[in-house]
Amino acid sequence: MYKFLFLICFLLVTKSFAVDTCHQFYQERVDLNKAYKAYDCYLQLVEIDESISESLFLSATRIYNHETDKDKKIKLMSSMLAWIEKKPAIKNYKYWRAVFLTFYSEQKDKGKIIPSEILKNLNEIKQLFNDTNSEDPSCNRFGAARNLGIMYMKMPAVVGGNDGLSKDFLEQAYQGDSQFTLTQLWLAKLNIKIGEPETAKIFLNSIINIQPNDIDQNWIPETLEDQAEALKLLKTL
Repeated sequence: MYKFLFLICFLLVTKSFAVDTCHQFYQERVDLNKAYKAYDCYLQLVEIDESISESLFLSATRIYNHETDKDKKIKLMSSMLAWIEKKPAIKNYKYWRAVFLTFYSEQKDKGKIIPSEILKNLNEIKQLFNDTNSEDPSCNRFGAARNLGIMYMKMPAVVGGNDGLSKDFLEQAYQGDSQFTLTQLWLAKLNIKIGEPETAKIFLNSIINIQPNDIDQNWIPETLEDQAEALKLLKTL
């Protein structure tokens, strides 16, 4: 009996140490190599503890956003899609499948005149994001509404792009979480696109003026990067 309890305690301590190691790698994700280490670490641990799946998904997203090699991006997203397809009951399955399917499609279509991959997957992506927006709108800081807004802004009108819908969804995300700089940044980009530079400046200045002590500790690198991009955009207006 004591041996069994000792074994359980040992496994719990070992797992806790391993999770802390993964988190430490992720904290240092500004270094892309550390982001990869966090991803590999989470990928191993998530098989015994699915509660850390969100950390796995965020580390994969971080790599996607900063990796410059197209083939590596496609391989990563293909792996995530294959993994998540086997886990339909995982938390926020619909949202993350939509995210990874969007990323995968974008890279497969890179350099093509006709974006055949995104067109093939567009209905599924929209449905998954819309379902998430109805069932759990606050997921990833109102990510479904934000991603729908980005999608409608990026898409050409001939395949359903719509700046009005983009604004509706981005404003919904902003109303849900007005402190998230990524949502503010896309609202600024949209307002630049539709010829509303003064409104864009409001969002850009809001991002730039966030003080270090007010930055969400979970999003420090991303917030600093958004501030740098906001400053560049502001100089063009």
